Amino acid sequence: MDSADDLWLECSGTPLKWHYPVGVLYDLRRPDETDDALPWHVTDFPENEILHFSTKEAIEAYFFQTVKEADQLKHRGEIISKMQKMEQKSMWNALLNDKFEQFWASNSRLMENSSINPIKYLPIRVYNKDQTFIQRLISTNNENGQMNTVLDMLRSFFPNRADASVDVLRVFCQSVHIPHCTPLLWLYVNMSYPDNFLHLCISEQ
Repeated sequence: MDSADDLWLECSGTPLKWHYPVGVLYDLRRPDETDDALPWHVTDFPENEILHFSTKEAIEAYFFQTVKEADQLKHRGEIISKMQKMEQKSMWNALLNDKFEQFWASNSRLMENSSINPIKYLPIRVYNKDQTFIQRLISTNNENGQMNTVLDMLRSFFPNRADASVDVLRVFCQSVHIPHCTPLLWLYVNMSYPDNFLHLCISEQ
């Protein structure tokens, strides 16, 4: 192996995108336990399919780029822009060292949904089996003031599909099957990932 960035992983012949959350990769691939092929590779990097794993600093930068995007959707970027570099570094180190309370001390500010800092749009990515994702603007409530649900989100994200075909889509988050009637805001608050996005995987019934 020439360098660490030549390392890559696969599942059942499909290269895995290292910058996706592990829970997303599992929900997308659901590996066959009878497949005894080794998942790691150190040669023949699939340049056209996945990004190179580079330095720790690059991974940290990618993480905070996603956090900033999420806060831009939620609060127009007003909260993350007020966080000091030292606080962001503390948040990153807490994530690396599995220190939830330290991480939450900063992240709870980013999750604020109050009259002063209400969540405008929910940061949601919906993944297909081919590892591509769809991202659209969706608010916590609809135009009638009712809370948007998972089904509302599916109809918004897949406008060209008939309602009947949308209704049969199964939604997973962190390997949990999510009912269509689940309020999106509740799901976001309780099941979003550390990067402040709610990552959902879909499959046909």
